Amino acid sequence: MNIDFLPPPKSQKLTTGTCSVAKLKSAFYRGLSEATVRLMAEDLPFASFKKGRTSHPSLILAAASAAPSAKRPDLPVNTPEAYVLRVAPDHIEISATDAAGVWMGFQTLLLMRQDTNGRIPCGEIRDWPAIRYRGIHIDLKGYQPTFGRLVEMIRLLSRYKVNAILLELEDKFRYAKTPGICISTAYTPAQFRKLNDLAAAMHVQIIPKIQCLAHVDYLLKQPQYAHLRENGHPYQYCPRKPEVHKLWRTMAGEVMECLPDHHFLHVGGDLFERVVAVAPGGVIVERAAQVGPFEQARQLALLCRGELALVLAQLGRDAGEVELLVNFFFRLAGHEPFRIARLLLGLEEAVFVEPQPARDGPLAHHDVVLLAAGEVSE
Repeated sequence: MNIDFLPPPKSQKLTTGTCSVAKLKSAFYRGLSEATVRLMAEDLPFASFKKGRTSHPSLILAAASAAPSAKRPDLPVNTPEAYVLRVAPDHIEISATDAAGVWMGFQTLLLMRQDTNGRIPCGEIRDWPAIRYRGIHIDLKGYQPTFGRLVEMIRLLSRYKVNAILLELEDKFRYAKTPGICISTAYTPAQFRKLNDLAAAMHVQIIPKIQCLAHVDYLLKQPQYAHLRENGHPYQYCPRKPEVHKLWRTMAGEVMECLPDHHFLHVGGDLFERVVAVAPGGVIVERAAQVGPFEQARQLALLCRGELALVLAQLGRDAGEVELLVNFFFRLAGHEPFRIARLLLGLEEAVFVEPQPARDGPLAHHDVVLLAAGEVSE
């Protein structure tokens, strides 16, 4: 007998006999945060949670008031989120390599309870991720759930091992330092601080997406920001204006200050229309396209320094100023919130390049389209 899981675990060996989860009144945990334990207690309101004595991250559910002995997990070394879930008639044991693994094992247990009406088959399930981050994009442009429903969605996605939420904000966050942008039902900083805590307890990374060049019609339609348009364009910034960089830094800073336990920021750079053509041979597109997103900031600076110097020279700029090819996705370095702002905008020169050729039109014969080049100032 096997249970159909989404995603399927690395292995499941189910035997005869079952365990009634509702009869397991004692829960012993080790290596978990109190916030994570509170979420688990919401799913198992009949159980009394207390700290256990295992030497590794674990959760043991038992019918007796004393915890049964737990085996140290035989799992791949240095593998995050790895767990083994063992079910016996009178207890259930989840042992893992880290706290995230215990949480993932607990989600598997909840799925088993859901599919078996609470009588879980005995046996063993072992699992660990094939992909470090399993994400989904929630675009708030067209639909903004209530805050409670947003948390409910993230909790449900976590049950299916999703551990990264790309949250495209637009005007759905209440910016304090940039008035006139958000809608009346926008999420508040207090709600985002709560989201920080809840998502961290679920071992889910919240990745806010803040557009930095285009796709900002929600902002530029406001009279006080209309002067930041690129030649009157309805949804594109003019990147040569220092006020644009200051505005973006301020907005991104407010959001990241609410998410201190989350380590990514998506710097949106799509939907450009105003372009400058670069003659064939100016930039090799394939070099940008073949570099993974987490490596782009580091590798492209080395690969394309000379070619970008040529691009700047074609634009009449000092070729010696170029330092970095900026793409749309960066990893925050270290634990310091908003270091991305200095990585992206603390340079003397920022060059934005779309890593693909123009699809059609008069620029289709060029190797690459240079989107913008502008000075950056604090």
